[in-house]
Amino acid sequence: LRRTHVGCCSICSLRRAWSSCTQQACAASGRHKARTAAKFRRETKLFELNIASNPYLATLDDVIASRGGIPLVESGKLIGSIGCSGGTGSQDEAVARAGAALVK
Repeated sequence: LRRTHVGCCSICSLRRAWSSCTQQACAASGRHKARTAAKFRRETKLFELNIASNPYLATLDDVIASRGGIPLVESGKLIGSIGCSGGTGSQDEAVARAGAALVK
């Protein structure tokens, strides 16, 4: 199997994307979250929750400490990852979880 990273933006944020320079980066941020989830085989939420108590996490290469990145694991093997950005962290996480549930 080939490893695949999926980056996405939530639909509600796409409407605002053209009026806000910050929101235009959501597609790149979604891909970054997917890469981080795949590389470390962990949800990016774990980095967000632990970075305050362990700031050295920020020194790791390719880490994004924001919710919305979920690895896709099947039979104990990484088969891909999903990253979502454009909303709040909780919204990004919910959309990524919904996408991951469709893959499984």
